[in-house]
Amino acid sequence: VYAAAYAALCRRISITVGVVKGATAVISESPQLLLFSFVMLLVSLATLLYSVVVPIFLLTARPTPAEVGLVANGWLADGSSEVGDTVAALLSPLPPDRLRTFLLVYHVAASFWAAQFVGAFGWTATSGAVSHWFFFRHTSEREAMPLLGALYRAVRFHLGSLAFGALLVAIVQTARVVLEFVDQQ
Repeated sequence: VYAAAYAALCRRISITVGVVKGATAVISESPQLLLFSFVMLLVSLATLLYSVVVPIFLLTARPTPAEVGLVANGWLADGSSEVGDTVAALLSPLPPDRLRTFLLVYHVAASFWAAQFVGAFGWTATSGAVSHWFFFRHTSEREAMPLLGALYRAVRFHLGSLAFGALLVAIVQTARVVLEFVDQQ
């Protein structure tokens, strides 16, 4: 049985071995990629923790539109109250239970967006560093720290695309969660 499985999967196994050899070559020449992957894991876990803790507070609170407006004002550095007043006016027709549901859905969407953005940024920076290693490994144009160059290029040239793509995925994920919730009711 094992011999038949090996014979059937021999090509796939050789491809996997080639990928692992390439990955070890990249990591041996750019070990900072391992540290960066660990940092991105920690950022993803922090995003997940925030995404779990805030709904707990929202479920135990009975927010009012005025309180939400005060929170919105707290985000402004200039101390103006225009945004908070506008938010409070827009949310004032909602009763507290519907307001809490709205804030939960808003938080779920923002959490999906943040999680997708963190993942996309990590993939883009890692891909940039690996592609730089691949194309410039035998030339004098090779950077000493390809990850720093990839991070710069990701922030300078791709941040908006990453945010927009993460937003599109987050909208679809939020719609799926809301429709799943409606289906279960």
